[in-house]
Amino acid sequence: MKTLSTINSITHSPVRYSLFLTALTVIVFAMGTPTANSAPGDLIVPQQYSPAYDNGDIIQLPINPSFGTPSFVWDNTNLPAHFWAGIAFDQAGNLYASDYVSGEIYKLTPDRSTLTLFATGLQSPKGLAIDAAGSIYEADTGTGNIYKFTPEGAQSTFASGLYLNNSGACMIFDSLGKLLVSGGLGYDWNTAAIYQIDAQGNVGVYRILPTYVIPSGIAFDSSGNLFVLCHNAFTAANSIYEYPPSPEEPPITRGENVSAAGFVGLVIDSLDNLYVGGTLGSSIWKFSPPGYESYVASSPISDGTDTFGQLAIEAAVSSTPTPTPTPTPTPTPTPTPGMITVTVKTSPTGRSFSVDATTYTTQQRFRWTSGSTHTIASTSTQSGDPGVQYVWKKWSDQGAISHTVSPTTNTTYTATFTTQYYLTMTSGTGGRVTPASGWKNSGAAVSISATPARGYSFSNWTGTGTGSYSGPNNPASITMGGPITEAATFTH
Repeated sequence: MKTLSTINSITHSPVRYSLFLTALTVIVFAMGTPTANSAPGDLIVPQQYSPAYDNGDIIQLPINPSFGTPSFVWDNTNLPAHFWAGIAFDQAGNLYASDYVSGEIYKLTPDRSTLTLFATGLQSPKGLAIDAAGSIYEADTGTGNIYKFTPEGAQSTFASGLYLNNSGACMIFDSLGKLLVSGGLGYDWNTAAIYQIDAQGNVGVYRILPTYVIPSGIAFDSSGNLFVLCHNAFTAANSIYEYPPSPEEPPITRGENVSAAGFVGLVIDSLDNLYVGGTLGSSIWKFSPPGYESYVASSPISDGTDTFGQLAIEAAVSSTPTPTPTPTPTPTPTPTPGMITVTVKTSPTGRSFSVDATTYTTQQRFRWTSGSTHTIASTSTQSGDPGVQYVWKKWSDQGAISHTVSPTTNTTYTATFTTQYYLTMTSGTGGRVTPASGWKNSGAAVSISATPARGYSFSNWTGTGTGSYSGPNNPASITMGGPITEAATFTH
């Protein structure tokens, strides 16, 4: 257990000392005694250890209606260094923080007086998130696992097999209670994904990011748009992408001059203002809706060029006490089913299908518990470009157009469609043509013929489209390489 000293000598660098000199009463309060008063709505900023300046403090910054004077949530001066990466509050106001170097999670009490070790033995822990039941989730970048902890500290593996090793591995819950985790490059060679994990630990993909883009922060606004703070590993530029709730809509790039700062954390307040932490100048940048085109930067909240971890906004603590759970006998543990990778796609690409009632039009890769049951489905006829349609033919496992699957090994399910093109047959005065207009399979050879009326004779065909025929042959043969129109001309 580490307890904040009641008297800490001020041994900071001149830069750090002058930063807080204008608010001396705050320094004495934060450093001389524990910071006992929480401030709902304030921004909480964890620092990662910098040998030249800090040992890893946690800072509280007022942000409403404007940036205020920073103070310490936890002053780590003269204590063993911490590399704070992820933070999260529970409903009682306890602050959990992950140290990605020591492989530990710490718990800071609501009165900010006591920092205790909560979990150890982890491998480069980063993102933290806490669900409505008070369970703590940790993104373990060294193993690619998501670990789940009870409030009492019991640990279990919630999900595994994620690519997290070069990302911020930030975590948030969506409106459906699913856990979103920002992954690193390696999901598909040089791309990263935002993973989505359901309550049973099944891993899906919420969004796939552009090539070479590494996410370092994720947050939802009040309309359900997902904002992703990204670093491009190829160009070294930083960007903020806004992903609408519909997967069919492309992302929007937000933020002016965002590439000028080395951002490493992201959070959105109740008014949809967006806050990011910049390693250049150790400031917090605020972007405001609706366009997020301009920003306001705070004064430096620490000296040097500190790197910040996952940002959080402190919520009001519930006044209703949490009942103490009734102890129950510990059951004999049963083997945990392994995780498998399942790919669902279509041939040709771009066709619509659904997995567990969620519709997709691009190949999807899921991480499922071996033997778990899921539903894959499609629709029988899908429209394409004008004169083109796609007719469902089969699933690769020979299942019905909508059916359940329970794979136990890495599996790919492919929905195959037959491409069809429309053949338009026309004739002027003086005869008739066969066959009638209609849909034909791609590549099909079709014989066309013209029959003149009494007193008329066939003259020629005029065809348009890939595989069409123009000329005097009757009958003639065409090959359906695309939508085709054939017109017969008759002379009197």
